[in-house]
Amino acid sequence: MKAKILLAVGILVAGSVVMLILSQQPKKQDTPPAPKSLPTVSILLPKSAVNQKPTSKNVSVTTVPLPTPTIVQAAPTSIPFGTVSGETRILIILSQNVLPIGDTRRISIQIENVAGLYGAEIHLRFDPKKLQVEDADPALPGVQVQPGDLLDPKHGMVILNAVDNATGTIDYAAILTNPAPPVTGSGPLASVLFKGTGLGASSIVFTPTPAAPAGILLSDRKGTAIAAQAQSGTITVQ
Repeated sequence: MKAKILLAVGILVAGSVVMLILSQQPKKQDTPPAPKSLPTVSILLPKSAVNQKPTSKNVSVTTVPLPTPTIVQAAPTSIPFGTVSGETRILIILSQNVLPIGDTRRISIQIENVAGLYGAEIHLRFDPKKLQVEDADPALPGVQVQPGDLLDPKHGMVILNAVDNATGTIDYAAILTNPAPPVTGSGPLASVLFKGTGLGASSIVFTPTPAAPAGILLSDRKGTAIAAQAQSGTITVQ
């Protein structure tokens, strides 16, 4: 004897009640239990649902081919050296401004908050009676400073790197070359290793030249000047 259990479930769909009837066929048993009487449930359907004609079970599916994606080669982006906030500055960074005589101390020439940098030129002056620059590359003639990572020579070139310890001047310039992207953020342009040779304080200042009246010159990829403020430093030899 087969027993058929009808489970009536009311589901609310878009404000209408729909009857869902599930059928379950139980396994055969030697002594089937007496069926339990189910409570009578009365459900009122809206007239629209009662008079609605059944729809066909056959569903027509139309396959719409997806368009072939177009790959666009993105333009190179700037190298992230940090976020840009505030005015662009170029300054002398000193770990300590006191230098024992005969000792050496490295300073960093830092550019901060620059956007789209592609070239930089600086001119510094110091007191040669109190400080001397140690050569960063003895393999080359003359005295040089150490190039920094902001305008990495691996992605461009150093076009000027000259120190005159007799007059106390430092001239340095570096550019990027294609296809290197411009630089945005902050970082070291160059570093200088000073040796204390005479007692007293020596200012390290940006000095004007015909090409760079403020002692600094920053430019973008098109050669347009980037405005920047310069901040000098001081080392006291004792």
